[in-house]
Amino acid sequence: SVYILEILNTWAEKLSDQIRDENRESVIARLYETGISVYCHIGDSKKAKDCFNKLKDYIYAFGMEEYCSVLNKMAVVMMDKLKFEEAKHYLDESLEIQEKSERIRHEIAKIDKSSTSLLLAKTYSTVGQSYAFLRKSEAEDYFKLALKSMERNKYDYKITLSYLLQFYMDSNDEKKYEENAKRYFDDADSIKTRIDYILDQSKMDNPDVNYKYALLILVKGIYLFELEKLDEKIYKKLKKMVSGLRKNKSFSGHPLELIYKYLALIALEKGDVELADDYILDGRNSINETGSMIDLILACNDLTFYYKKDDGIAVEKSINKAKEIIKNDFEDFTDLLNVDNATFINRIGMKVNYMYC
Repeated sequence: SVYILEILNTWAEKLSDQIRDENRESVIARLYETGISVYCHIGDSKKAKDCFNKLKDYIYAFGMEEYCSVLNKMAVVMMDKLKFEEAKHYLDESLEIQEKSERIRHEIAKIDKSSTSLLLAKTYSTVGQSYAFLRKSEAEDYFKLALKSMERNKYDYKITLSYLLQFYMDSNDEKKYEENAKRYFDDADSIKTRIDYILDQSKMDNPDVNYKYALLILVKGIYLFELEKLDEKIYKKLKKMVSGLRKNKSFSGHPLELIYKYLALIALEKGDVELADDYILDGRNSINETGSMIDLILACNDLTFYYKKDDGIAVEKSINKAKEIIKNDFEDFTDLLNVDNATFINRIGMKVNYMYC
């Protein structure tokens, strides 16, 4: 798809004179919008920005909501390059446009001013993510603002609630995590009942949550807050669930690399070393996506796992792999290339945080 897109980009300006005037700007704008989507998907922020800058010349061919959706996409690709301040720049523009539009809509339609469009609610959610990556408390405010506007849309509500839960986990706030986890898992308040919830969701044609992300919330929460509650009976149930889910065709791709990381760490804590080794390899083999962010997540997964396992050789190898990725694709963090291993481990954890760890 990238190859085809690059050919179309080459033709875009050449073909523009052959397209009827009333359609030309719209066709070219849509082409660059497609380019942004493709390059966002593969994590190529430079080409995504190039498409965005070209698209701005034809922005009058877009509606406001469409343009704001493009701004939100650009924010996501910047976050995938760990450029969180730059992501905020796109989100600030998107918010300014949408909030002005909302005020006008409320005045014209005489509707309840607490009513918010789904796009604006999703933008609040994305703003929350940008603050969460920066480990700023404003993240919680924006997530709650988004949730208030999503109460009638359960699937999107649960997605944003999962972002808030990961923020509480990254903040080590067990109390707020547990309060909100009960809502996320439809009042299930134990590891056992949450496993049952995930199994039920995995069998539904129209589930309330993506069961893979629910599983990530579960295993990450267990590792951080609930290891003492994981007795042998429940641990066996957890392993059995994972074995069963692996038979699903949909059980692949992101976020399995993180799910298996936490399963591996849990297995280490349970003294199940051979299974832990299998899980960390499963995490790497489950990923079919390409891109520098995924590669860096995998390297950091290995680093965390082997550091916990006290395998110095594997830790060294993981650090070298992470540094190679940073050198090639994360120019803002090249200062990490010349630090000692202890400093690298500490500082990379501050960069690759929140939903990336």
